[in-house]
Amino acid sequence: MPAIFSTNLAAADHVGSTENSFVTVTGSATTHTKGAWTELIPATSADGYWLSIATRDDTGSSSSVSSILLDIGIGAAGLETVLVPDIPIGHSQISMQTMPGFTIPVFVPSGSRISARLQGNVASDTAVMFCEVRSVAGAAPTDWPGITNDWEHLGIDAAVSSGTVLGTSWTEIVASTAAAYQQIIAMPHAGTDGTLGNNHIIDVGSGAAAAEVRQYGFEMRTTGSEETETLFPPPAFFAMYWRPWEATSGTRLVGRSDTSTNPARISFLVVQ
Repeated sequence: MPAIFSTNLAAADHVGSTENSFVTVTGSATTHTKGAWTELIPATSADGYWLSIATRDDTGSSSSVSSILLDIGIGAAGLETVLVPDIPIGHSQISMQTMPGFTIPVFVPSGSRISARLQGNVASDTAVMFCEVRSVAGAAPTDWPGITNDWEHLGIDAAVSSGTVLGTSWTEIVASTAAAYQQIIAMPHAGTDGTLGNNHIIDVGSGAAAAEVRQYGFEMRTTGSEETETLFPPPAFFAMYWRPWEATSGTRLVGRSDTSTNPARISFLVVQ
């Protein structure tokens, strides 16, 4: 495997080198509807194989739910297509240093324009974000998940701009996967009640009803200030190094929480 990152990242391949240059993305005036695309990177200087973002809700307030789903897109203005769909954010106005980070392998050809759009539970919600595309040192990777296939997002409830609510018993998130997936990543969302905070122990698994098999678990903390934190898997981690989990076509995907107070929501970011 080649080295993860190159050392010759060009200035053209990132936005947000300082706090003052972070880009603001604004949602639609209609709740739960994707807004217009906002340009992040006009044109990348080389082929890229990693996409990194850090973002936070810039409109959030204490004791409210301002869940957001963020798309990263590629393409000329007016011709954008989704590169990574429905990344869950929606956090209160906390410091830049604690903005949730996210890095996954994805192929971005040289000269690509990168943009973002969002939808949220709050009309005209805004998010501030950092984004960069990175190349690799050595030979280009050809077999990493996300390099040769597109990322998809399962278990999203677009009507509330969030994931699927978990119960304390196994909750079905996907009845039957439409394809075989090389990588499945559990994505935590904010709780259902912004006035409450809670610690959640989340299990994710697969299998038929009454025959579910736990794949892994992690702890998630939500607060009345809309902050969402995970202890494992950490939010700023490389998708290909998260706990391996593959699924054949037709797999039922499930999740559960250890508490029903301010129920947690999750979804699954997947790639074939």
